[in-house]
Amino acid sequence: MVNEKKGNPVFGPRDISRPDVLPFAETIELPATLDIQALGFYTRAPAPTTPLPRLRLPPPRDHGYAPSRRRTLLSRLSLLAILCLQAVLSLRLHNTAFEDEALYLYVGRLETAHLFHGAPLPGGYASYFSGSPVLYPVLAGALNAVGGLALARALSLVEMLAITAMLYSCSRFLFNERTALCAAALFSVATSVLFLGDFATFDATCLFLLAAAATIVVRSSRRRWPLFLLAAPLAALAVAVKYAGLLFVPTIAVLAVLAGWPTLRGWAGRYKGVLAVAYPVGFCVAVAGLLYGGLRLGGHDYLNALSTTTTARASGTTSALTVLRERSEEHTSELQSHHDL
Repeated sequence: MVNEKKGNPVFGPRDISRPDVLPFAETIELPATLDIQALGFYTRAPAPTTPLPRLRLPPPRDHGYAPSRRRTLLSRLSLLAILCLQAVLSLRLHNTAFEDEALYLYVGRLETAHLFHGAPLPGGYASYFSGSPVLYPVLAGALNAVGGLALARALSLVEMLAITAMLYSCSRFLFNERTALCAAALFSVATSVLFLGDFATFDATCLFLLAAAATIVVRSSRRRWPLFLLAAPLAALAVAVKYAGLLFVPTIAVLAVLAGWPTLRGWAGRYKGVLAVAYPVGFCVAVAGLLYGGLRLGGHDYLNALSTTTTARASGTTSALTVLRERSEEHTSELQSHHDL
């Protein structure tokens, strides 16, 4: 329905040849089908376009977490505070030389005299030590000769602090700053970490070498070349320092795939499944080859120590229920003594 205004036309007189245009109308109803050319619009055919060639770009390389400079500075200052706290808590543990500490320092002095001066060894330490007597005992004995037990324990403290820093580095590379700081903070206040930081045995050295091998594997996992094999000598040396370190070698081998899976999935294509199996196996084979060469060089005593002191330890006969009951009684007595005080 069209309502026309009264009076003079607003848009000029009505065009009789164009009945579809009503200058007096308030509302204009257009037909359902419009003739574009009749309305005065002319279209031009689009010019032919030439499709651009498809560029084959290389897959993006993931270099890990990249925070801002300010965040990096604050994170490293926080890490420094965590390391200082760990050092203070470890140095609070004042005690005399433990039996194992005295034994390793004494054997280190004897092994040094035997290696450099040809002095005879009073016993076959390689046949029952749970680690090679020519590695950590010699190093700790040399430090003890310079600075006494305190310097030998300082080596363990430096190694445990370095482990915390390497844990921060790996967590930051895989996740972000917040996760790295949380991991370093939780690790630094663990009881075993604080104890080993003030204990002159081969435990801290073994953990340090394992952490260094894990750091190399994680940081080089997103490379096309298998640079993670550079960590095999460190892992083998950690096992030689303490034979029980062999338990952690498979975990480090699996890290080569878990840490580099995003990049491995991008450039390996359909061969990523083969590489996911070949990487851990290759790392374990490299470590096994180095250890086999070390056993051949060391002789039968090292093989005997590996089989008797590490894999064939005598197991206790006390049941788990008895241990829990006695521990509960000790805890109750400790609480009662504190309450009396």
